[in-house]
Amino acid sequence: MAGDAARPSPMANGLLLFPDLAQRRHLGAHPHGTARANTAALGTRGNAERRDPGQSNGQDQSKGGPRGFDAHKQVNGRKRHLLVDTQGFVLKVVVSAADVQDRDGARLLMHALRLYGPDLPRLALVWADAGYSGQLADDLRQQMGWTLEVVKRSDAQPRSVFAVQPHRWIVERTFGWWGGLRRLSKDYEYQVESSEALIYAGMSHLMLRRMTRAAARSSPAG
Repeated sequence: MAGDAARPSPMANGLLLFPDLAQRRHLGAHPHGTARANTAALGTRGNAERRDPGQSNGQDQSKGGPRGFDAHKQVNGRKRHLLVDTQGFVLKVVVSAADVQDRDGARLLMHALRLYGPDLPRLALVWADAGYSGQLADDLRQQMGWTLEVVKRSDAQPRSVFAVQPHRWIVERTFGWWGGLRRLSKDYEYQVESSEALIYAGMSHLMLRRMTRAAARSSPAG
C-alpha cells in the first residue's frame, strides 16, 4: 500500500485492504442496502483462504440480525471488512454475514466507496493477503484505478514457522485495538449498520485520544 503517514490527519498514499467492512459517508445517512445487495452481481470468485480475527463469533452467535456460516473457518456470525491507512486507522468498514467470501467483501467495500465515499484521490496502491488474489486485482484496477499487491509468504519460510509479513499485520493490529473497546470486542448489534457505526465511533475515540496526547507533548507547558 504505500507512503508513510506521520499523523492521523494526513491521507496516506497507500492503504490496506483486508477482510470484514461498512459503507456510508455519514454515520446517520442513507442505508446502504444497494451496496450489500446480491454479491453475485459484484462477482463471486474463489474461497476464503485464511482465518480473520475480524470475524466476530462466540457469545454473539445468539444475537439476531444478518448472519451466516463460514464453512472454511467453521464459525457462524459476521465478518468485518476493513480498508485502513498505513497507520491502521479505518478509512472504510463494511460488516457482512460470515458466508461472504473475502474477495466479495472487498467488492462490497469498493461498491460502498463509489456510492458513499469518502473520496480517496491519493490512493494508488493497496496491500492485501492471499485471500484477495485472483480476478479482484483487475476489478480494482479497472473500477477504482488501484494497484493490488498481494503480500505472500516467502518461499523459504516453512509453513510451520511464524514470521511477520511486511505490511500484512497493520490491519491485524487494528483488530487488536478493538479488544479494548467493549462494544467492539464482540458484535452485540442487531443491524449491521449499527455495528459499522460503532466501529467508526470507536476509531474516532482512539484517534482523538492520540491527537490529545500528541498536543499535550508538544505544548510549552507539557
